[in-house]
Amino acid sequence: MELRHLEQSELLALVSVIERVVMADKLLNEQEEDFVRYLMDAIGQERYIDLLDDLDRSSGEEDLRLMLSQITDPDTREIIYGTVLEASTINALVGENTEFMDWLAAAWNLDIRIDNISDVK
Repeated sequence: MELRHLEQSELLALVSVIERVVMADKLLNEQEEDFVRYLMDAIGQERYIDLLDDLDRSSGEEDLRLMLSQITDPDTREIIYGTVLEASTINALVGENTEFMDWLAAAWNLDIRIDNISDVK
């Protein structure tokens, strides 16, 4: 499944989590800008801008958690979580963002493992 195949509500969830976790400091470094361009290319620039407008109308953390809990398709959950995890490698997850991603993995019943680099062949 590709990002462009996600439904509007699923893309809104993705962009919301990206904004919450990755761009929380509101400062975009070069790698973050590249990632945003990647997302815009993957889902379409106009669609991405529309999602940001929708995001501006949301009420916050509680709405985001409710929106995420309504996503039930395992493939959709994996692509959203994986995309956010990929983006988070730009800047290490710390503090409340780590807790949020842990909550999301538990809520979605995802088995998240980070393999030791020496174990990967």
